[in-house]
Amino acid sequence: MTLNITLLTERMIYQSADFRLTNSDTGEIISDTSTKLVTLQYGEWDGFVSYTGIGRWKGRDTSEFVMEWLTGLHDATPGDVATWIRDKGTEWLRNIETAWRRERQTFILAAFEAGRPQLAVISNFEDCFGRNDANAGPS
Repeated sequence: MTLNITLLTERMIYQSADFRLTNSDTGEIISDTSTKLVTLQYGEWDGFVSYTGIGRWKGRDTSEFVMEWLTGLHDATPGDVATWIRDKGTEWLRNIETAWRRERQTFILAAFEAGRPQLAVISNFEDCFGRNDANAGPS
C-alpha cells in the first residue's frame, strides 16, 4: 500500500510518498527503494507528480514511465501535463489490463504556475471531491 501526502499552501507544496513496492496478490515486498515522486521543472512553473497503484510494470518503475511520457513536452502548462499523463496513463493501463488485469491507479500533480498552487488528481477510480470507486474504470 502506498502512502502519498500532498499539501498545497499559498507558498509551498509538500508532497511525500513511500518507497515500497508490494506484490498486490501475495503481499510480498518487491522493493523498498522505488521513487514515487517525479520533479517537474518547466520554464514558467515547477511541480511534482506522485502516484499510487501499479508501481512497476515489465521491470520498470512507474516513475520511469512518467518521465518518459513527459520527455520532450516543451512549454507545457500544468493542464497540458495533466492531460498528457491522463492520455498516456490510460494507454499504459490498457496495455496492463490486456496482459494482466485492470488495476486502480492515481497520479497526483501539484504545481505552482504564476505564483498560484494547482492540484490535479488523475485517476481511474477516485477524485479530490471524495469519489472512491471500488473498481477501476477504463481510464
